[in-house]
Amino acid sequence: MDNGELAGSSGQIITPAASNYQLSIINYQLSIINYQLSIINYQLSIPPAVYLTAFEEYMLLDNHPAYPMSCFVELIFKGRFHLDIFTAAANTAVRLHPLLTSTAEQTPSGSFRWIPHEPVVRISEVPFDPNRHLPAAEGIDLFTEPPLKMTVCRQN
Repeated sequence: MDNGELAGSSGQIITPAASNYQLSIINYQLSIINYQLSIINYQLSIPPAVYLTAFEEYMLLDNHPAYPMSCFVELIFKGRFHLDIFTAAANTAVRLHPLLTSTAEQTPSGSFRWIPHEPVVRISEVPFDPNRHLPAAEGIDLFTEPPLKMTVCRQN
């Protein structure tokens, strides 16, 4: 075995050219695995900041306590209610829609962008009122808190 030849584990002779070729295949396979892991990491991570559309910027800048730009949606369901299942479903939904847990930020250039945060749903429970008077809506400052708030009123 001269000229840099090596004996393999099964007794075959491996030349430097063959071992370099095998190493390049292994390096190629490792780079594919690293690429796949980076894709998985990206999918699991919080997405990057996204700039506001013109309409979103209008709604953000026109929002103030006397004339809030937030909306209210009331949903009424019948049947058993399981808060833990509802919370799990809501958390799944916000992971698919990162703007629901984002806050707004003004950049040094003066434009605005959404900054995604860890997806956490804020759910509060209040007692059921037979006269259907819901608690007073609070304003949302999109520069300091995410836009999604949920209130559950359940009748026992």
